[in-house]
Amino acid sequence: MLVLRCRRNDRTAWDELVDLWTRPLQYYLRRLIADEEEVWNLLQEVWLKALRGIHTLRDTNRLAP
Repeated sequence: MLVLRCRRNDRTAWDELVDLWTRPLQYYLRRLIADEEEVWNLLQEVWLKALRGIHTLRDTNRLAP
C-alpha cells in the first residue's frame, strides 16, 4: 500500500517508507562497508533511486528485493 500511495505523490507515505526501510538498509550497508560516511552517502543514493523509480516498479510486492 505504501508504494501505491507514494505513486500518488503522498508525502506521508514516502516518509513512512523511508522510516520503515532505513534501518534494515543501513544495517546491510554497514556489513559491506566499514566507512560510516560512505554508508550514509550510499543510503542517500538508494533513496534517490527509489524515489525516481517508484513509478516504474511493476510488482509492488517486490519492493524489498
